[in-house]
Amino acid sequence: MAIAIAAKAKSKREQNLTVLTEESFFRRQLKSLLRRYPNQFVALSGGRVIGHGSDDETLAQRMFTKLGHSDFAIFLVSEKPEVQEFSGPDLAV
Repeated sequence: MAIAIAAKAKSKREQNLTVLTEESFFRRQLKSLLRRYPNQFVALSGGRVIGHGSDDETLAQRMFTKLGHSDFAIFLVSEKPEVQEFSGPDLAV
């Protein structure tokens, strides 16, 4: 299971709550997600799938570009998910 949080300005507690919320949705919907997105990564926000792909880093970058600092999480849809954490992109100019 890979997790990405885009909102760098939020507290760690708020980020953890976002992860728990999206993880709860992920676990409840895992059977359905396995049928639709087997061995793919899905990006979740607000309890819905907002993107998917075969590469977690590419998907994360797409979501950072699309959503900016909005909250989202990325999970690997598999029977035995792995854990990996991403941080938001540096926005310095």
